[in-house]
Amino acid sequence: MKKIILICCAALILQGCITVKMSEQLKEEFPYNEVFRSDFTLTFNSTIKALENLGWKVEEASTSSLTKKDRLPESDPLLRAYIFTKIKQRQFFIASTYSTINARVETVDDYSTAVSIRYLAITPIPPFFKQKVTHKNDRLVKKLYAEIEEILGITH
Repeated sequence: MKKIILICCAALILQGCITVKMSEQLKEEFPYNEVFRSDFTLTFNSTIKALENLGWKVEEASTSSLTKKDRLPESDPLLRAYIFTKIKQRQFFIASTYSTINARVETVDDYSTAVSIRYLAITPIPPFFKQKVTHKNDRLVKKLYAEIEEILGITH
């Protein structure tokens, strides 16, 4: 019994000694894409609001105007924005999971905007000092897209 208590105490102590490094720009692995019939600014603001409604704090949002080679010079430039969330920690018994979301919002045409979501979760496993890395969270992304649709007032 003493050994079990000692092992549990050691695991809890080691849990606080693990460093997790997360890159700001996530890899293109398992990107989720959805196109909305809405203008860029409204979709961009709706994406930020949807993230916040689901408990994600937006750390940075940046927008830029790009001109595609195939677009006519007199047409509107291609708009693109990146949204970065703060790292979210979920505590479990022995380990914690650290996760973040990056969103890219860009114009498709004059009436449509695409929202691409990238998700990253890292769970350090204390006794072995290994990390479980996940790029998929279908349920979360589905909820996020549904929240964006609700804010935009889109019905199916």
